Amino acid sequence: MRKITALPPETLGSSLSRARLLTGALSISCLGASPKPIRHRPYVRAVSPKPLATGLAFVTCTGSNTIAVIDLASTRVVRQIALDGVPSRIVYDGNRRRVYVALFAANVVAAHDVATGRIVGAFKTGEGPGAMALSDDASRLYVANTIAGTVSAIDLDGGRTVGTAIVGAHPDDIVFDSRTKRLVLVNGGSGTLSLVATNDDRLVATTLRVDPSATALAASADGSTAYVANGNAGTISVVDLGVRRVVATVDGLRQPRSLTIAGERLIVAEAKSASLAVIDIRTAAILERIPVGREPLAVRANVSSDRLFCVSYESGSFAIVDATHARATRFTDRLAKPRDVAIAIAT
Repeated sequence: MRKITALPPETLGSSLSRARLLTGALSISCLGASPKPIRHRPYVRAVSPKPLATGLAFVTCTGSNTIAVIDLASTRVVRQIALDGVPSRIVYDGNRRRVYVALFAANVVAAHDVATGRIVGAFKTGEGPGAMALSDDASRLYVANTIAGTVSAIDLDGGRTVGTAIVGAHPDDIVFDSRTKRLVLVNGGSGTLSLVATNDDRLVATTLRVDPSATALAASADGSTAYVANGNAGTISVVDLGVRRVVATVDGLRQPRSLTIAGERLIVAEAKSASLAVIDIRTAAILERIPVGREPLAVRANVSSDRLFCVSYESGSFAIVDATHARATRFTDRLAKPRDVAIAIAT
């Protein structure tokens, strides 16, 4: 495993002449020329005359036990959906036009209709449901049960749990790889990554060790690489899922809490910097830090990767980020301790 220090944006300049980050291979060479400072783009809190996105955002608010429904064109809260417990994570099902919200203490995932906000189903889970992922055909919902240390497979048509696998302690995040039909989970309590085969609902898990402070992950579109955020260490582990080992470590992060991939860039929500760090996946260089709000906990990207959506827990805010110009341009404030966000029909 090779370790690299991600260059902060102010020291990129000509000091970085060539860098390549590949699955399992990393090479960096630098010239001795003096670095030239790069001026950050201004942080603008403004209302654009043209909508940045259309659709809805669904934000779980742990301070009010609600889902705040936000119109993306106006960034106004258009509905508050009351819940029977404290929400944690949320995902959007475009096939059924529903959102699924994990109620941590109740050990339930509740399904709500997007049009009416009404609850249309509830699924029992293992203890402490949190992060969730849909299969590519939306027939299965996979739930990481934080306290139980398991993952559950829910048949959304049949409305029942059809498979369960033991993973590591405290599974904090989960992704579904449509190419291999497997789940990838990061287990914060054991510092491990679990790979779970989902064939015929027989959930079979294998585990590999990563950083002890691992807390969130993202995966490449081809399913070959996982990027694991290590909160206390301030690093990102690059994991080759083919050979099942950490092949590189990127440091210089400020308590990373959430990850998403937008094109050729890795977007990292940093709790300590109150910003989104933008990392070039090929060079591992930090290109920008975009201020969004105090303690950002979740970040998502739209399909075209030109818009980012972020919720910040301490500032109680939701931000839309223009990824093309690297600035947050629309905000919704006064949310009650937002934890997670799901995006519907964003363009």
